[in-house]
Amino acid sequence: MQITEQQDKAANEIVELIANELGKNSAIHPGTAIASCARLSGSFMFRSFNFPQKDITPGTAVLSEQANEKRVNTV
Repeated sequence: MQITEQQDKAANEIVELIANELGKNSAIHPGTAIASCARLSGSFMFRSFNFPQKDITPGTAVLSEQANEKRVNTV
């Protein structure tokens, strides 16, 4: 999977947003910034699969062969 210029730009904008928001009142804690990016990444990936979400409650583990395939292909 190739990252497009548009995707790269969007990723950079997200990093800047997180850094600016977390660093407003204090120094940026690296773990918090990484966790924020990871959570956004997971949410965006999940949404891109268009799974039916009617019966999913917060905290439910969602296993996906599609996610495994995309992860392996991007590493």
